[in-house]
Amino acid sequence: MEAIQDSLDLVVVSPLRRTLMTAALAFDQREGTPWVAHESVRERIGKNTCDKRRVLTEIQQEYPTIDFGHMTDEDDVCWTPHHRETPAEMAKRGLEFMEWLRGRPEESIGVVTHSAFLSTLFSEVFDCHEPGMKRWFENAELRAVRLHL
Repeated sequence: MEAIQDSLDLVVVSPLRRTLMTAALAFDQREGTPWVAHESVRERIGKNTCDKRRVLTEIQQEYPTIDFGHMTDEDDVCWTPHHRETPAEMAKRGLEFMEWLRGRPEESIGVVTHSAFLSTLFSEVFDCHEPGMKRWFENAELRAVRLHL
């Protein structure tokens, strides 16, 4: 039986440490399969310090094989202690990510992200009616979904 990671053409991961660690545990970094960190797939932004990204150079040193080229700010300019991202703001970010994915040449893409982002994506962006997809994502849960963008 082929593992999901064997068929991936690309892995996209949130730049927060917990998803980087989860991705490293869940998928082997196979030669020829690029890994890209992307700010758009991160957890709900704001107020909670656990949702603040570390300094970019620190993350790059810890994960040298991941492409952080889409991230330009050394510090986390998205995070603020004064505003917690609304579901509408998260949905907008999810739409922007889907547009970015649509422009990618790869066909089989793994995304390692956060439960709040995925729940917003499936309920607000896709208006998904599949009961299993509206269920809250558990810690380190893996779901395979086929999207036609």
